[in-house]
Amino acid sequence: MATGQNPPMVRNFTQSDGVALREYMETRSDLERCYLEARFSAIKEATELAAKVLEEQRTGMNVRTESLAREIDELKSFRDRLDGKASQQSVTLAQLLGLGGLTLGIIGLLLDLF
Repeated sequence: MATGQNPPMVRNFTQSDGVALREYMETRSDLERCYLEARFSAIKEATELAAKVLEEQRTGMNVRTESLAREIDELKSFRDRLDGKASQQSVTLAQLLGLGGLTLGIIGLLLDLF
């Protein structure tokens, strides 16, 4: 060794050193626990917020999908009318009018015969 340098000192731990180390480790453990609990809480809040946002988006998509479905049905019925296809309501009305005309015709024929 060079002159003027002290040899490394070997430190002997005493009872008080052990207590200080134990308190340090407990404090550090408590801090880490608090840190992890804070992170867990933040993750939980973020997950709940994300679930809420996703639910709102899903609801919005459902409303939009229902709106698009109605628009598609309207376009299909418009196309059918352009193609000359009749709706069930107009077919029923035509059948009732035809039945009424037939009934009046039979009544008129019977009145002429008798």
